[in-house]
Order: sequence, then structure tokens, then C-alpha cells
Amino acid sequence: MNSIQKWPFRRKKLTFDMLSPTDTKESIRDFFLIRQTRLSFMLRYSRRKFSQSAFHRFRVEIKKLKAVLAVLEEESVEFSRKKTYAPIKKLYAQAGRVRELQIEKELILSQIQANQLPEFCRRMNTEIQQERDSFFEIRTWKARKKAEQSLGKIAKEIEKLKKINWLPTIQTSRKRIKALIQESIGPENAHELRIQLKLSKNALEMQGFPALQQADPQEEELMKLLGDWHDLEVLAQRMSPSPWAGTLPAPEKKILEKVIQTLSLQKSRLLSEIQSKAPSLLT
Repeated sequence: MNSIQKWPFRRKKLTFDMLSPTDTKESIRDFFLIRQTRLSFMLRYSRRKFSQSAFHRFRVEIKKLKAVLAVLEEESVEFSRKKTYAPIKKLYAQAGRVRELQIEKELILSQIQANQLPEFCRRMNTEIQQERDSFFEIRTWKARKKAEQSLGKIAKEIEKLKKINWLPTIQTSRKRIKALIQESIGPENAHELRIQLKLSKNALEMQGFPALQQADPQEEELMKLLGDWHDLEVLAQRMSPSPWAGTLPAPEKKILEKVIQTLSLQKSRLLSEIQSKAPSLLT
């Protein structure tokens, strides 16, 4: 399989060596089958097996699946991305609510000891458990069946197409990345930049290109910064004001306020670093 010669933005136009239609389709099929197999297993995980890391892996696999959906949407006028993705989207969104709370707790406890906020931790654990319960209430036998049927429809769509050209998808994504960076990155578009960078990375992985960190370490670093910033941004939005500001014991409230202030400063520093490093992708 041909390797990547130059990274987009390094020259005026994309310079990927084009694969043959057969190789392209085979690569997409193989990439999708991995997603289908892993998601099918995870849809059947017991509550106990669906650990914190499992929620993360579940969402990562769906993000990779989105790259396949984006390509099929470009290639087939008959394919309905929205309709096909809908049963999976419900599970993805609820898993996201669980992950946000898990990350929120991790971020706060990264600054202090858990025994300094016993009531806060108790309430966080309760809320995380409630969102976990909601996930499993949504993940009924019927919902799993619909999600698996959606995966089956994607497989059939891939087989139906004689050839699949993945390049328009990545071209669209790279143009969007360039436009976002030229706009100047701020709180209103930083997450969109992260989404587009992830889509681009997954589209490259779909074709068997080298890992992104090997192709462009700057881009991998930027995605990491954007991810860290986004976690803090979500926490800031939920904690301003804190949902428990008026009910936590006074000592815990003071500690939590200081932690939030520290994390807010960290968020600002991350955004400044993102703003300084993002333009390098255009050179």
C-alpha cells in the first residue's frame, strides 16, 4: 500500500498517492469490520464489564465509525447518514454524559485529595451512577438490535458500491480545519476544530496511512491540547454556578471554588497555547 508523501497544508494541494478503487474499498471495509465487531461486543457488555475505560472505548469506536459514515454520505446519494446513525447516536450521547461526569471528577481530584471533599465525591458518585443507569435503561434489547441493524446497513452499503473514493471526505475536512484556524481559534470554535482533526485522522487510518503522530507530531499535540481544553470547558460550564453551590458544607464549598479557579486558569493557558500552535499547521 502506498504511504503518505506530504501532509495537507504543507503544499498547495493534497498530494496523497491515490489507491486503486479496489484497494480503497477493501481498506474501508476492513476498517469498518473492526468497528462493527468491537461495537457488537460492547453492545452486549454486562453492567459490570462496562467499566469507565469501556465507556471511553465505546465512544472512540463510534467516532471512528463516523469517518466511515462521512465517506458513504459523499459516495452514495441513496445513503441516509442521519437515519442510519440515529440508533447508535442515542447510545453515544448517553455514554458521553457518563464520560463527562467521570472526567469532571478526575479533574477536580487531580488538584486535591478525595477526603477533602467527601460530600462532593458522594454526590458525584451518585450522579455518575444515575447516568450509568440511564445508559443501561436506553441500551435495551430492542435498542441493541436497532444499533446492530444499522451496522449491518453500513456493511451492505459498502458492498453495494463498486468503488469508494475517500478523498473528498478528507479534502472537505482539511478545508474546514484551515478555515477554522484562519478564523482564529476561540471558545466558540475550538471544539469544532478538534472534531475535524479527529475526522481527518480517522479517515487516514481508514486507508492504512501511518499513525498521525508519525506523520505530523504538531497535529497530534494540538489534538491533545484541544481535548484537555474541552474537558475543562465542559467542567466550567457545569460548575458556573456549581449545581451544589448552596448545599455543600461551607468548608467543601471553599475548597471546590479554589479548585475551579485553578482549573479555569489552566483552561485559559491551554487555549492560549492552542492559539499559538494552531497556525503552524498552515505553514
